[in-house]
Amino acid sequence: RHLLPQYKINQGHQRQAKLVSLSISHDGKKLAVGDESGKIYILYNFMANQDGAKLIIQTLPQWHAHSVNSLRFTEDGFLLSVGQE
Repeated sequence: RHLLPQYKINQGHQRQAKLVSLSISHDGKKLAVGDESGKIYILYNFMANQDGAKLIIQTLPQWHAHSVNSLRFTEDGFLLSVGQE
């Protein structure tokens, strides 16, 4: 079962994986999403509107070997993640 079955992140030539978890930072500036392949993405400026800020997507260099079960930002901005392994 996927929490976000209609959403996928396309990163160039890589296959698209369904997004299965997400978390918004306490300051509202970052959105973390995890996909079924274990990758974690951080989206900056995801709420950009009139100010013209460009959406930035960062893939974390280390991710899980299997699906990302849960993501959570701590109050001081660190990202915690849990995978199926």
